[in-house]
Amino acid sequence: MKLILALTFLAVLAAPVATAQGGDPDINSYIARINNGQGEEVRNEIPSLLAKYPNNAGVLYLQGMVTSDGGEAVRIYQSIVDNFPKSEWADDALYKVYQFYYALGLYRT
Repeated sequence: MKLILALTFLAVLAAPVATAQGGDPDINSYIARINNGQGEEVRNEIPSLLAKYPNNAGVLYLQGMVTSDGGEAVRIYQSIVDNFPKSEWADDALYKVYQFYYALGLYRT
């Protein structure tokens, strides 16, 4: 009986931690909105997303997508590659960097 009570107590304590970890934003839904022409709306949401998730590679990736300055976007993407190399967004960010330099004719970069 004490074991069941102790396990229940631990489950109650662990529930908020599991909820907090699962609270990341749905980056794919934001990307879909950008692709559907709602980029300006997503751009307006970036400051609040960055405030809520300051070290989230997906939010940084969104920021790069809606940035109108190509050089700034590349800096954002490169920071994802450098600082979050194991993130699911690192490969996409690296490809964006490649596309930028390729478009400029800087094939070796």
